[in-house]
Amino acid sequence: MKDTWLGVRPESIALSHVEEPGAIPAWIDLVEPMGSVNHIVLRFDGVDEVTVDGEPCSAVTRSNEEFAPGSRTWLSLRPDRLVLFESGTGEALAVLSPNREWQAPS
Repeated sequence: MKDTWLGVRPESIALSHVEEPGAIPAWIDLVEPMGSVNHIVLRFDGVDEVTVDGEPCSAVTRSNEEFAPGSRTWLSLRPDRLVLFESGTGEALAVLSPNREWQAPS
């Protein structure tokens, strides 16, 4: 089996104001308005680095969704937007289908 990592783009992250089953609690560090969307930088209790490249974890929300710096949020992943990569080469190995089955990338 190859070493893999899960590719999660900011658009693959859903945020909620209320706790939901399976969601991960996080804190909002920064909200950057970008017109029709907001870029939101997240922080997790007890975790220094959550990304392979050491960059902060960020999500993208619609600009009409109100999130404020310093507030608590709950993060969940949108399964139809995830990709598995081989860690050594960075090659895309599989994408998650709408049926939630891993398939070869197209």
